[in-house]
Amino acid sequence: LAALRAATERWPESDAVQSSLCAIASWAGYRDEAIVAGRRAVQLDGGLPNSSVTLAYALARANHADEARALLAALESNTELPPSPTQRASAYLALGDRALARELIEFARLADPAWRHIIDLDPRLAELRLTPRRTPRLPAARGIAARATV
Repeated sequence: LAALRAATERWPESDAVQSSLCAIASWAGYRDEAIVAGRRAVQLDGGLPNSSVTLAYALARANHADEARALLAALESNTELPPSPTQRASAYLALGDRALARELIEFARLADPAWRHIIDLDPRLAELRLTPRRTPRLPAARGIAARATV
């Protein structure tokens, strides 16, 4: 966390650094700091979805569920540039929607190679790694497959 804080001072215009601070600060319980970093990342990222879904995760962790769900709904309505299923899973898990989070992770294992390595490393998803996996179905529920990147 200290390294990310220092990085935001060194590279204040980096959406990737701000978004990383958002994710880690939120996971570590620094919710206000996470939301500030997340909002900054969204301002800087040029409309890319992953900073916004990381902000949705931070909002959910800070008990701003309505705002998090609204942000996720807006992101998911964009069929041209959807956020990663892996990123969305962390936000839905923070919102308490464990079933959808698991579906997104299982789908990502099959169809989202750019983010597949994160599944086993991201501490935000640790809770899902503690339960047995089931065999995924394609296309996944709620149009996940139609919006996934391959």
